[in-house]
Amino acid sequence: MLDQSAAALESVALDTLVTTLGEIEDLWRAHIAVEEQHLTVAAIDRALAPAEQGELGRAVGEFAAQNSKPEELVLPFILPWKEKWMPMSALLIEPATL
Repeated sequence: MLDQSAAALESVALDTLVTTLGEIEDLWRAHIAVEEQHLTVAAIDRALAPAEQGELGRAVGEFAAQNSKPEELVLPFILPWKEKWMPMSALLIEPATL
């Protein structure tokens, strides 16, 4: 009986997680749509001079390099084509699906 109760609780928790992740996905897609609408090349060019864009890119790259550790957990999401990471492919975000 206790096993059935634990299984029922686990099922409810899993259903809640799946529902919540679906809600987050909906919000994320809306967020990306707004970014794609407003963060165009032309808009960025109007806001930042080429030198500023270069400096921002360098700073973002430096931040990412310092904060993307450990590499073996980060690289599979950046380089999903590597054969040794294929078992994780279900967890990777395909750019076309965003």
